[in-house]
Order: sequence, then structure tokens, then C-alpha cells
Amino acid sequence: VTAEILLLFFKLIRNRKYHASMKWDDGNLEDNFTFAALCNTIHSGEGMKIASKALMDDGKLDLLYIKGASRSKRLQLFTKLGKGDHANDPLVNYIQTNNFKLSTEETVPITLDGELIEGGSLEVNILPEALQLLI
Repeated sequence: VTAEILLLFFKLIRNRKYHASMKWDDGNLEDNFTFAALCNTIHSGEGMKIASKALMDDGKLDLLYIKGASRSKRLQLFTKLGKGDHANDPLVNYIQTNNFKLSTEETVPITLDGELIEGGSLEVNILPEALQLLI
């Protein structure tokens, strides 16, 4: 079990909610959230299929968020991360988008590429074909 999996487990069982405003391509929402993840690959951490529908080359970000789930329901969802089955649960909102903006009034824990940072705002945009690689 990796430190990232343990951190996610403890975050999910806490009953902490974060008030945030989230905006994406054709939607926005301001509410209290217990969990949100933004990915461009299926895996996050060792063995966790957070964004089971993500493709690295589709030009999309995969946004998942949970609001209003009980502690027992969050634990149940956690057990489904290995196979990615949590993404089909009605309490998990799964959106594919080209851009995403998060705004909070308070400092919230954000894990960015495995590094824990504290922040309150985050903006991510997909730039198709912005990087050319020669192999």
C-alpha cells in the first residue's frame, strides 16, 4: 500500500467538506464537495484507476467529483478504485472536458502529480499538439 493510497483513504473517511466553485467547458457548479479529482490518465497512484475512462491522447481532462455521500458510501467507493468500478456509481459525477478551473475561499489540500500542495485556486487547460517530440 502506497502513501498516496493511504492519504486518499484517510481523506475519504473524514467527514470534511470543501466549499468550491468548479468550472469546465460547458458547466459550472458551486457546492460543498467531499472529493474531486482531475486526471489525464487512468491511474493515479499505484493500482488506483481514478479516471477509468481517461485516454492520454484524447485531448480531454477527466473530472470526477463526489458531493453528499455518507462516510460508509465513500468507503464503499474506495474499495472499487482498483478496477475503476466507482466511476459508474450514481454518486460519482464523471465529466470529460478541455479546461477546468477550481476556486475556493479557503486553502485546500491538492495533490499535483504526487506532490501535496496547499492552494485555493487551480486552472488547467488542454493545449492540443502544443508539444512535439522527436523519437
